[in-house]
Amino acid sequence: MASYRKRGNRYNVQVRVNGKATSKTFINRRDAETWAKQQEIKIEQGGTITNTTLATVIDAFIAERDLEVYTANILLWWKKELGSKRLSELGRGDFKNARKKLLKENNKYGEPLKPATVNRRVAAISAVLTECMEDELIDTNPARIKILPEKNKRDRMLTDGEREAILRVCAAHDQPALLPMVMVAMVSGARAGELIELRASDLDIERGTAILRDTKNGDTRPMPIRGNALDVLRDYLECHPVIGSGKVFRNIGGGVPFRYASHWADAKREAGIDNLRFHDLRHDAASSLASVGASLAEIGELLGHRSAETTKRYTHYSTEHIEELGERIARRIDK
Repeated sequence: MASYRKRGNRYNVQVRVNGKATSKTFINRRDAETWAKQQEIKIEQGGTITNTTLATVIDAFIAERDLEVYTANILLWWKKELGSKRLSELGRGDFKNARKKLLKENNKYGEPLKPATVNRRVAAISAVLTECMEDELIDTNPARIKILPEKNKRDRMLTDGEREAILRVCAAHDQPALLPMVMVAMVSGARAGELIELRASDLDIERGTAILRDTKNGDTRPMPIRGNALDVLRDYLECHPVIGSGKVFRNIGGGVPFRYASHWADAKREAGIDNLRFHDLRHDAASSLASVGASLAEIGELLGHRSAETTKRYTHYSTEHIEELGERIARRIDK
């Protein structure tokens, strides 16, 4: 009646009867066996097994794995949203309604969640319920709902005129942190969220380097800052010094996190550019690197890509560079 499964240094025990089941995770097998026997005695005495709640399996899933903070927080959102429901009560409608709610939410920077982000959040809870199926706690996975169309994959490059216009407007903006943040993004390919979390203690202004610790993938990686971007950042910090390990980019008055989104929107509007996202600065940096001969491995390392497939979108820019080299060789030989 009871089955045991070791996961890492923990033991998961399941007791199942009449198509209903309950499970629990313990640090050692002895406690798991004791709990299982108690459940069996309860059954023999005419008791019933209470169906496991979603909150219970989410807690077990998190406890048994070394999850990234980002993923764990997603699961905790699902726990708050649907955790009180028993697995047997959950249906696809619950997850479709929750997804509608996610589409109305904003991220920590005040921007609406994109379809791709919402799909990843649904996939996270679906992974938990898939394991419940493997453990025979449920027969089907109600979180397996049709994914939303994702339209946020694009490789937008700035023209020289657009780059000059947006920088000119940012330089005149009354928010002093906007220009250095935009320029650093242009030369480093860093995400907005990574720059907002950048701390002075992780910045070496003399060497022109920084360490990004709060990245999307949960990794830590170095970030180069060179040229005019470094000069502008140095001037900004001289006028707005950071104490200790405070965050580099701040609102007027020193408040954090830096609410860049509205200022960025104002700058785009004044520059006459209405189809440019801050994230496009990241694509622009990668495309520029590819066009001057950087390998895809180098681009992936700079941007912090875990998958080579993600970096391959810039292959055509690299190919254009190779073709240009061929043209230069041919011109020299054909003289």
